[in-house]
Amino acid sequence: MCSARTAEPLRRMAPRIGERKMLKAGLALLLPSTALIALASSSPMLYVGLFFMATGSAMAMPCMSSLASLYAPADRQGLILGQFRSAGSL
Repeated sequence: MCSARTAEPLRRMAPRIGERKMLKAGLALLLPSTALIALASSSPMLYVGLFFMATGSAMAMPCMSSLASLYAPADRQGLILGQFRSAGSL
């Protein structure tokens, strides 16, 4: 639910900031948030980690799809995006 709330405003920022910068920022949030969740010793600490993980994911995932689409040849875009999404579901 938190990811859904943060995804829309962040998705709108990507064209202004750039997909690569947004991806790097999202990944920079995902890494420490994962550690924070793993080391959480209280509920508030866990929720803070989950918030940053949702925010980082909302920043990174759409940008990765966008970059995969951008770098794929036009005649293979559907195949590459399908493989990308399938790999992401694992």
